[in-house]
Amino acid sequence: MKTVNSIALTAACILSANVLAADTPRIYNRSFEVDTRYYAVACPNGEMASASVRFDVKEADTKPVSDEASRLRAGNPKPNIPNIIEVCAYPVSGTDKKCSASMDLQKAAKEACN
Repeated sequence: MKTVNSIALTAACILSANVLAADTPRIYNRSFEVDTRYYAVACPNGEMASASVRFDVKEADTKPVSDEASRLRAGNPKPNIPNIIEVCAYPVSGTDKKCSASMDLQKAAKEACN
């Protein structure tokens, strides 16, 4: 009887997790240009939307790095992480993009699916 209850409980947990995940847009990395990373967003209703994150990338950060500099950088525990300038949602409806410096990628994905 304990085995049957365990199996039923496990199945209920898996099904509820799948239902919760079905309401959440899935985000896929699509491409990266000099200062912007683009994402494809799979909406819960089956449609596809887009989102992007634009970074404050300085010209020095985009230049090729020599092997010696790369070896020195490998020991640096604190990488140079660029600041996010804005996050944009490109809605399924085809309306204008919505951008904000305070929006994160998850919010942009939800906004793009609405």
